[in-house]
Amino acid sequence: MLRQIKVIPRRKIKFYPNEDLDILKAIFSPGFPAGSQISLFERVFSEYLGGGEAVATCSGRQALKLILESQDLREGDEILFPAYTLFDLVKMIEEMKLKPVFADIDPKTFNMSPEAVAQKITPKTRVIVATHIFGVPCRIQEICRLADAKGIMVVEDCAHALGAESRGRKVGNFGKAAFFSFSMGKQINAFGGGMIYSPDKKIIGFCRSKIFSYIPGKIETLASATTAYLERIAVLPFFSKLLLGSRKHVEFFIEFYRKTKNKTRAWNKSLSPLQSMIGRKQLEGIGKDLEIREARARLYRDLLSGNFLFQEVAPGDISANCYFVVRSKKKCPLGPLAQALIKAGVDVGICGEIMDHCPKALGVSANDYPVTDMAEAGNLLLPFYSDLDEKEIRYIAATANKMMESLSTPS
Repeated sequence: MLRQIKVIPRRKIKFYPNEDLDILKAIFSPGFPAGSQISLFERVFSEYLGGGEAVATCSGRQALKLILESQDLREGDEILFPAYTLFDLVKMIEEMKLKPVFADIDPKTFNMSPEAVAQKITPKTRVIVATHIFGVPCRIQEICRLADAKGIMVVEDCAHALGAESRGRKVGNFGKAAFFSFSMGKQINAFGGGMIYSPDKKIIGFCRSKIFSYIPGKIETLASATTAYLERIAVLPFFSKLLLGSRKHVEFFIEFYRKTKNKTRAWNKSLSPLQSMIGRKQLEGIGKDLEIREARARLYRDLLSGNFLFQEVAPGDISANCYFVVRSKKKCPLGPLAQALIKAGVDVGICGEIMDHCPKALGVSANDYPVTDMAEAGNLLLPFYSDLDEKEIRYIAATANKMMESLSTPS
């Protein structure tokens, strides 16, 4: 018999052992070596990826913005995105007077499909942003071959994919540049922040010179850290049942998080020394974290294979397993399924809570994006993080299978 007395949250923010103590020491110790923290983090990060150079930024969005500003782009130049990605990036592109264009995704990976990319390239296409969504590598070699043949720049969106590999190389090493994110819920949580990575000296030099003129975002870091600690309290057993026990409460917290994130966003700030220290120390444990995440994902797949479809990872590739997103094999109303799971103590995400249907959000005809339509309407985000234990995964899987059987209709 299934029984759950707490809510299992869809995410838990990552903290390394004794991180609280390190933060207090950094804030109150006069001997904290602030000046060296950023450059040390950049060096360790670039060494981990294996060859290029790294420039720390205050966010993944800022990283992409600086990469694009390093190019001689003109108003109206086209930037090609997957249709299923973060809409905030698309809004930023419009603010830069550039034109976002979208390629539909692969139904098996949810990543940008090279075939759809080929159909969307025009003489005005200047950049392809190749996203490794939820940590699964896209078909990056094929996309780069398409781009190289036409003189188009490829930027890898590795916000979900730190540590993922394609054909034996870590993602971020295939395009002309890549950007990473250290926001809450990612493999590294530095209370915000990002990283530019590139072997191109011109890109690195331009971005570093811009960042040099910015000041560390201390207020923004403090606000993000406060939100993170409040969330850590909210997912404790007593509070989680009270605060996350209904769809209405979940939607309230999602809206609160988005508003807080928007208020703390800044383009003219840099990563702080404290964030750099946190990021570097979390990077030290990334190998073990990736192993744990792969084991959790494997268990989910074993237990849910009868009722759900999973993101496919190409042979020889390695997923970073940032999030665990599934799709029902059967016809099942997603809203009632999510509500039933939350009522049973499993916090899940659906629709725009997972990722955005960017053409629809921009008012572009959705008829050209049938797979993105399907993903938005049918994808389900399950709880996933390193601290999720086997007992919790077995409960989530058993509950999801039971609810699926009771709510689904014959195909």
